[in-house]
Formats: sequence, C-alpha cells, structure tokens
Amino acid sequence: MRGIAALTVLAAAIPLAVPGVADASQTFNVTKSSGTIRGHLAQPATADGYVFAGRFSDSKLGKGATTSRGSFDGLITSGTLTVFLAKGTVRGTFKFTAIPNADGTVTYQGTTKYMGGTGAYRRARGSGQTTGTQDAQGYTKYTYTQTLKLPRR
Repeated sequence: MRGIAALTVLAAAIPLAVPGVADASQTFNVTKSSGTIRGHLAQPATADGYVFAGRFSDSKLGKGATTSRGSFDGLITSGTLTVFLAKGTVRGTFKFTAIPNADGTVTYQGTTKYMGGTGAYRRARGSGQTTGTQDAQGYTKYTYTQTLKLPRR
C-alpha cells in the first residue's frame, strides 16, 4: 500500500501544476499542457495517510517540484497537492484508482482539479487526467494532460 500511496500522491501533484482562474472580470488564457512527475513517498505510509514529493516537468509551465498528501479508501486514493514553479504555486486535489499488479508494481489512473495558488497562479482553475506506475521500491512516474485557465498578464 505504501507504493500505491506514493504513486497516488505523485499523480495528484502532476495535475496541480495546471493553473486556472475564477475572476470573471479578468481576461484569461486557456492553456492545454502535458507532463511528467517523478517521485517517491516522503515518509512511510500509515493508516492516517501518506506524503509524496517529486519533480515536475510540464510542456507549458516548465519545471518545478511537487508535494501531495493523501489517504486510501480501499483502492481509491485522494488528497491535496501543491506544485512549486518559478512564478508561483498551484494548489489542487486528486482522486486515483490504484491497480496492484502481480509483479509488485502499481498502476494509477485518475483525475486532478486545480483551484488557485500564489503569484501568477493565484486564481488558477483547471482539471487533468493522470496515469502512473509505481515500481516495487515505491518510485513513481506519472504522466498527465491538463487544461488550465490562467489570468492574462
């Protein structure tokens, strides 16, 4: 389960990087992007949950770092994530299904939602689709696509 938790956190972190905005009086740019997140559990998973940390690389937002906190309910993992980028942070949530494989790996599939942040992403809004694989040692790679609404600067 610890491996599943790590992957889930990472997957959650990937979509976090997708920013959007909510203020209707502003003009927004809609940005579609894709990327990867690579990481590992930052602490051992417990019955109370897990923490994931990783590196983030996005086709439009660039490179950064991500953290997430989550928990499991059966094979469903969900939680919160933060993506740290040069122009600010993006906050969001994730919900993934974990699929244990016979070889000890875990496959993840799910969605992310973005709602705010700091700096250039203060009013970010958006969503994404994420897939990932966690190896038997707990190292996880997530791949995602997302659509973000970002305020024009």
